Amino acid sequence: MGVEIPGSPWRFIFRCSKLSSAIVGIVTDSEDLRRRFIMSKRVASPASPRSLLEDVPLTVCLAGTCKSNCKSVLCMNALGEEDWLNDVKSVDSLEFHVREPNEVVGLWNLGATCYMNAVVQVLIRLPVFKRLIKWNPALVGDEEPKAFGDSNDGSVYPRSAIGSVIVLMRLMQDTKRVPSNNVISAFSAVDPSFLSRVLDLDTDDPQDASEFLDLLIARGSTDLQEQTDPQLKNFFQNFTGKIRSHVECTKCGYKSVEKTVDFLNQLVPVPDESAKKGRRSVMSAFKGFPTEPVQITCSKCKQEMGVLHSTLDSIPPYLIFAIGRVTLSAAKVNDRVTFPEKLKLGELYPDGVNEYRLVGVVFHHGNVPEEYHFSASVWDFERKKWHNLDDHRTKTEDDIGFQTLKSKRGPTVFTSECATLLFYLRKDCEELDHQSVEFPLWTNVFAQADAEDFRKACVEKKRLDAEVRQSDEKKIEIIKQLYEEILPNAMGTNLEDWIFVPKYSVAKYFEVDPSSFLSKFDAAEVECEHGKLQPSEVPAFLKLVPPAFGSEVAKLGSCWSRGDICQICRRSPKVLADLRTRMRSDEALLKREATAQKENRSAPAFWISKHCYQNWKKMAELEALNELQKQYQVQKKPKFEEKEFNSDSRCSHGNRVMDENLLLAITAPAWETLSKFFSKVVELPVATEACSTCVGLQEMAVGKTEERKRLADVLRDSQTWAINPKKGFIPQVALKGEQVFFVSDEFAVKLKKFIKNPVSAEFPSTLDMSAAFCEHGKVLIDPRDCEDFIPVSYSSINGLEKVSILHKISATAIKDNPDKMMDFKLDQELCDPCVEAEIQAEEAKQYVYKDQPLFFKLVSVMKDVFASILSCVEENDLVNVAQLTKKEPRMKNIEETLGLISEKKGKREEKRMLLSSDMKLVDLKAMMADSFKLDPASVELALDGRLLTSNDSSLEALKVKPMSHIKVIHVKKETERGGFASKPKSSPVV
Repeated sequence: MGVEIPGSPWRFIFRCSKLSSAIVGIVTDSEDLRRRFIMSKRVASPASPRSLLEDVPLTVCLAGTCKSNCKSVLCMNALGEEDWLNDVKSVDSLEFHVREPNEVVGLWNLGATCYMNAVVQVLIRLPVFKRLIKWNPALVGDEEPKAFGDSNDGSVYPRSAIGSVIVLMRLMQDTKRVPSNNVISAFSAVDPSFLSRVLDLDTDDPQDASEFLDLLIARGSTDLQEQTDPQLKNFFQNFTGKIRSHVECTKCGYKSVEKTVDFLNQLVPVPDESAKKGRRSVMSAFKGFPTEPVQITCSKCKQEMGVLHSTLDSIPPYLIFAIGRVTLSAAKVNDRVTFPEKLKLGELYPDGVNEYRLVGVVFHHGNVPEEYHFSASVWDFERKKWHNLDDHRTKTEDDIGFQTLKSKRGPTVFTSECATLLFYLRKDCEELDHQSVEFPLWTNVFAQADAEDFRKACVEKKRLDAEVRQSDEKKIEIIKQLYEEILPNAMGTNLEDWIFVPKYSVAKYFEVDPSSFLSKFDAAEVECEHGKLQPSEVPAFLKLVPPAFGSEVAKLGSCWSRGDICQICRRSPKVLADLRTRMRSDEALLKREATAQKENRSAPAFWISKHCYQNWKKMAELEALNELQKQYQVQKKPKFEEKEFNSDSRCSHGNRVMDENLLLAITAPAWETLSKFFSKVVELPVATEACSTCVGLQEMAVGKTEERKRLADVLRDSQTWAINPKKGFIPQVALKGEQVFFVSDEFAVKLKKFIKNPVSAEFPSTLDMSAAFCEHGKVLIDPRDCEDFIPVSYSSINGLEKVSILHKISATAIKDNPDKMMDFKLDQELCDPCVEAEIQAEEAKQYVYKDQPLFFKLVSVMKDVFASILSCVEENDLVNVAQLTKKEPRMKNIEETLGLISEKKGKREEKRMLLSSDMKLVDLKAMMADSFKLDPASVELALDGRLLTSNDSSLEALKVKPMSHIKVIHVKKETERGGFASKPKSSPVV
């Protein structure tokens, strides 16, 4: 008997039915015509005050009679209300929940495990993986005495990668879960957490799909080593080919010994800058076949010119291509790569079957590491179509993730800008492994546990759906009352207590996706600069609804009352229009009075600043808007300080400005016309005298100005101060044996400005070089090594009689026309102890920081290997790598483990944390153990070849700089294994 599955994410499935006659109907009589005509008019009832709503459209629209972009605030059509107004049908019936046979089901994303889901979805659907069901869990290595273990919740889980894959294959085939593109729960996808647990993956740390594929194959190979069946023991040879190669010297013709190496996948390299954009093909993976020039030193003639000859010695049943998508600078490459549906190797492998068919693709989406995501498309051998699998989402053939380039004559070619792994099946293997199989009995316990989890999820979903259904029934009553009773009668309703709510919030209340037909709403879009509702923006974003309905919608966003409409913004256009009409008539009067002023200069006149006369209309508009704000008591900070009209005609002493070129004389009628537009004006008759204080100050300044000009002329004639501080100094400053002085570039810049503009520029009155001297009176800062100092001639300094010279650093030119700072010999002695102390202090500063980024990457070593590392630690915690290599020849990644090699850019395996230099090492180890979910006793840290062992020392004492890349070493016990950095003892060469 099947399990009853509760409803979809919607609590009800809505069926189209006859809409309520109060909303939609066919007009059949004159009464309907009259009613529709009345409802299309604006509200003009005395019960609805027009003082606040006269600029906002108030039209009640019947369903289907208006456009989707209707501007009426009372139009509630096309917001997602249709389903709520239809008849509904309960979804308790099983007819909505039956899963089709072999229907594709997705996998949970456990946090950041999309890379794992994409690769696993492709692999377990390859026919060859059916062979794995013959795996005998009793035949396991010494490292793993038990094939299964108990989790914390008491359930059983596989302890091997192969066992986890077999269980996943069983659950993906027999699970009762219903695929869904919307719901992420135990109801719609299979939980792969036992696989991530076996592989020791951090589910919150995103990884690369190709690296996970390497890890899974390496771990799976280890699990199969003890199997007696040769097909199982050599299972992953189905994905491994062989390349035979040798090098030939182009100078002497010497040929190296021919070598054969295994390959798991062929890399389609990231294009360099010289490659044409969008020209990459999957066949570029064989660019070095059959020959490729290389720079290798010949063992015979010692020349570095050779040719690498490569041939395919054998090709696997399944050929994998890895397409490079990230550059060394961590930039994502989104160029389109073409790959054929049917691949022929041709001359690359002329012996035997060399034709392949595409059966799986893994995609790498996103442009920055924070947005990276992986999905997959898999070929269905039974249904002969593609499935796109994106975590829990399963898509149809119409959305498979890549485009098809079809031609009438040529073969089918695909193209994609995000494909990163391609899986091809050899033609002679297409008919193999398609028979149905029975899973072993030991997988029953996992199938039963999965069915029980699903049953519990169904029961819980029913309970939640019942609660939601009850709340939905209340919502239906509210919505139907709004559309069938309140809106049709809104014309005669008092709208005093109705409120404004965003259309976006109404759509969300109806449980539809507003982003499909509405832009995301921000309250700032409808508010004006006065903090009120902008009347012109209300129809575009808001709806006017009754209080009962509005209180429910307001829980999802903002709401406003009718009184929140800004009356300043509403009245401003009318006020400005009236004002501009008056100003146009007065402007003609001003022109006539200007002509009269020229003809009769003896008539009474007034001074007005030219700036005010030219901009009086703009100033009058600002004055009118300010008065409107005061009328409605709006507290708004003015953009500009309010001034009296014509205040520019007065000086700082309150009298008339001295310069008459800034003023303009206008007639008395013209002044009266202008002053009536302003509440406060500065009235200055033409007879008003200039400010006596300003006149006196000007007479004093004239004398000082002449003195500054004379000084600038002397400096300009005696010395050339054409110095550019950014470029050091101009050559030919001195001749051999001549004395110079070093001055700061700030002093030189000020002096240049003074010579160029002696009237207004600041004169450098002090030359102080005391900062360059130590407490012993010797030179602390060598000015020859510092860009902040410039050498000038001896006469330049002595000629500055008005400059107070406190300290000087002199030097002597040691060659004619020096062009380097070091071409001068200091006359004073450098204080070596102080200079050394200053250098050490500067170096120590780089180890003192707060909240600076450090990067951590997890690597794993076995306990006995780490003991060997400890035995090779020498002075200053440095590890003797040469000695360690001899002790542990099996340890292939010594330099990476100790942090001696730079990180590969574009990899997203590191964790970034903000730390301070005063943190203790013991606290940092505890933080890393918690971050990587490890036992604190098994965590060690390494940096730049040093093993950090002083637990009580701070990061400053350990000389850890910001932006350092620290290796977190997980010291594993003999029974543990896993992780990206660990290498199995017996794994195939890849």
